[in-house]
Amino acid sequence: MSTALKVLYELAATLLVMYILAIALTGWFKKNLRKEVRAVLAVVGLISATLHPVPIAFGAAIVVALRVFGDKL
Repeated sequence: MSTALKVLYELAATLLVMYILAIALTGWFKKNLRKEVRAVLAVVGLISATLHPVPIAFGAAIVVALRVFGDKL
């Protein structure tokens, strides 16, 4: 992977981790989230802090699922 792509990936992954942890800590995403959802988001955010591609992809999938199905939680 070239240096520019690696820097871009790490920047995007860091922003995603910050976004997930902000949702987990504040408990707000379009509405108040249940504590169980907040706990799952906190765990996913901490695991994603390694910046490994698999947890980052899982975290991105969780954010997309939260955006799509967030009203039902």
